[in-house]
Amino acid sequence: MISTIDTTPSSFVSQVLFDLSQGLDDVPDKYRHLVAQRDILRSTFVKTEFGLFHVVQPSTMYISIPRISTLTLDAFLAVDLTRAFTLDDSSFARFAVVEHGNGQVHGVLTIHHALYDGATMAMLTGDVLDALQGRPLAVRPPFRLVVDYIEAQDSALAERYWTTYLRGLPGPTCVACTSNAKNCAVALVETIQMPSTSALLKRIHVGMAALVSLAWATTLRRLLRMDDVVFGQVVSNRTIPVKDVARTLGCVISSVPCRVTFDKDNVSLLQAMQADNAAMLPYSLTKATVCKQWGVDDSAALFDTEVSFVNLAMVELSAVKESHTTCRPASFYVIELTVLPLTTDALCIQGNFDPHRISGTRARQYFDIMLDTLKSFDKGI
Repeated sequence: MISTIDTTPSSFVSQVLFDLSQGLDDVPDKYRHLVAQRDILRSTFVKTEFGLFHVVQPSTMYISIPRISTLTLDAFLAVDLTRAFTLDDSSFARFAVVEHGNGQVHGVLTIHHALYDGATMAMLTGDVLDALQGRPLAVRPPFRLVVDYIEAQDSALAERYWTTYLRGLPGPTCVACTSNAKNCAVALVETIQMPSTSALLKRIHVGMAALVSLAWATTLRRLLRMDDVVFGQVVSNRTIPVKDVARTLGCVISSVPCRVTFDKDNVSLLQAMQADNAAMLPYSLTKATVCKQWGVDDSAALFDTEVSFVNLAMVELSAVKESHTTCRPASFYVIELTVLPLTTDALCIQGNFDPHRISGTRARQYFDIMLDTLKSFDKGI
């Protein structure tokens, strides 16, 4: 993620809005109090001759909370997003109090994805609300425990696992094609109802994430005419053997290969994928860019699409909303799918794509077939 700062600095930046219309009493002091207890809000990155390092500032003296007046909130958000972050910033998270319109006021938390994942965003949003409303803050374990776990992993064992997992793969699974990058939407969003799926999955002891991955694999198989496909899948890593990792703030996710060989029926495939996901957990914090070099020609990317299944508890208070990001192109892969369960029977599916590497028409074709495949699964796996 940090590697994109020079080329596409805004790609991995999110903005979260907090309604401050009920009062502005001591907002800067309350936010600084939170920053003092949350090391990710004091985190930056430093490049040296030995590599890139995550550095936690020891104090809050560098933290500035500006109060800004602007005609519209959208105008501020656009400028703030363009500003993004650089390696000269003292922190990869910042907070501003923005007055706009007819006396409306919002707090804007701007944070780089290198510091958070979906679980962290939900917890951090709650922490900011608690701080602003003067409530006691939850005790959070340090992210260093996760770093120590990663450093303790045996890279040789990880390489052996991924080499075996990818062995025999006939070739890359890539969707990129010529595109003239005409002006077009770079994101597609749909909500689908799947009233029968939960009961079906419960009977075969498989989670919804596996079904979503199978649907994407089926889409790739149909359009690329391949029976052995691979793509990236985002792994939460919130069950790794680290004390209280579920309550830890930081970017714990990783992107690893998901391989599907169509040599059995869908139920058997789902059960095999579920078993694979459990087996790869000890090796899931291996970087996908490294994984893609094992078992394949180094000059070729193994895959250029990714699926993320985000299963989070929603923040209860309505004073929070995330700024509109669905209009952004894909950050890294040609197609990036994010699937969010709204209820046990409904999924929100967002597809972002890179218009320089695939046309809007072709991306829409992949997206629509994915939706049709999920709907067909609801009728019978």
